[in-house]
Amino acid sequence: MGDYYGTAFAEPLTLKPEELTQQVGRHGDKDEAKQFYEDGMAQAFSMACRALKPDGRMVIVFAHKHPDAWETLTTAMISAGFVVTASWPIDTEMSGGVRNYNRASLSSSVWLVCRKRAADAGKGWYKQVQPRMKERITERLRYFWDIGVRGPDFLWAAIGPGLEAFSAYDEVRRNDGKPFSVSEFLKEVRRLTTDFALGQIVSGGTEGLDEWTRYALMHAANFGTGGAPVGECILLSGAYGLDLNLLTGVRGILTKAKAKPAPTDDEGAESANGAEESGGSGSELRLLRWDERKRDDLGEMHPTYGLPYLDMLHRLVREWANGDVARVTEYAARNGLGQNELFWKVAQAFAEVNEPQSRERTLLEAVIAWGRGRSITAPTPITKPQTGTLEFEETT
Repeated sequence: MGDYYGTAFAEPLTLKPEELTQQVGRHGDKDEAKQFYEDGMAQAFSMACRALKPDGRMVIVFAHKHPDAWETLTTAMISAGFVVTASWPIDTEMSGGVRNYNRASLSSSVWLVCRKRAADAGKGWYKQVQPRMKERITERLRYFWDIGVRGPDFLWAAIGPGLEAFSAYDEVRRNDGKPFSVSEFLKEVRRLTTDFALGQIVSGGTEGLDEWTRYALMHAANFGTGGAPVGECILLSGAYGLDLNLLTGVRGILTKAKAKPAPTDDEGAESANGAEESGGSGSELRLLRWDERKRDDLGEMHPTYGLPYLDMLHRLVREWANGDVARVTEYAARNGLGQNELFWKVAQAFAEVNEPQSRERTLLEAVIAWGRGRSITAPTPITKPQTGTLEFEETT
């Protein structure tokens, strides 16, 4: 390459002032750094599209977990005149190393194959583009799921198939004539992806399931009962339009997980640089257990986000653990849970992410058995004077 582009490769390193990065230290403040990066990406893709031969292809390799970065990339590609014709998630990222210590990093890169978009592509309409997006995304997700792609990698792997439909036009508009923005496109892709994944977890579809419970199921499926990096929680919550501050608030479903060991002195400086680039501190969040949600109004309607299935399930488990079958029956009847097949499928999904023989799973399975109409007796609280703790016996 140096023989053909001697000027570009004259220096041993990139010219840092011109390097396309979004670093506050180089550009004054966060907004200026963001603007520099977005303008630079748009210019780079425009020049690449002009240089590309009519029948040529450009391959883009991208591995980033933040929606803003994907929005910048997608906007620049479409504005420059590219259409995505194929894509693959390829396992290229190192799982270890100093740079990845305590970070929410994708393990796969998304490879996008692009061509020049037809000059007469014009406008596309959402009612035509969305079904093609869904068809292509679903087709590829079945393949990705079968080969074991999971978590945020699974989430971002769907962007390429979605772009095949979305980037085929200069712009896409809704039925009312308003633009269907790149931000809305990415949110639609994330929703289609997580709905597909939930369909693999909860048989029979998830139509009618609330967003809080959708998030909790995806969190549990990807991370179990342990901690998940904050960055990945942001990704999943954003897919459902949820505010992470609410999910971690007083009526929330997330709490801080146990911290990981601190890096060594040699790793410290490099880890700090990585944290700045990733926008996260490396802290983790986990799902709250039913017995950690102690509010009296658990399982009651909230004026902002309604009544999540997870809240109702935790309320039933609390009453069951207290041995109060009458209150379990009353609460289930009041909320129409007896004949709600989706609710009991969701409950079963939550039970299966817990360790076999764990108290959480035992109680969930007992409540599910009761809800399914099987004969089972609620636990009877018993007190052991020698320990002074409350334990439970279960009879069936």
